[in-house]
Amino acid sequence: MIKPRVVYAPDTDSLGIFLSDHPGTEAEEVAENFIVTYDDDNNIVGIEILSGVRQLFAELLEKASQSVLVPASKG
Repeated sequence: MIKPRVVYAPDTDSLGIFLSDHPGTEAEEVAENFIVTYDDDNNIVGIEILSGVRQLFAELLEKASQSVLVPASKG
């Protein structure tokens, strides 16, 4: 099992997550600017976000910071 590799390209604000050393043989745009790459056995070997990565993560962090945390009861 390989360790996933994450590559960020600041010039295009894109992100690639590579789950295998095996090359992909087919790619599919599953949502706008979101590409999934498959190998011959239809396993996911890569995920790419083609633009807007900074904005996406800023929004995720904003939502996470607004989460309400309930303190553990003391007792």
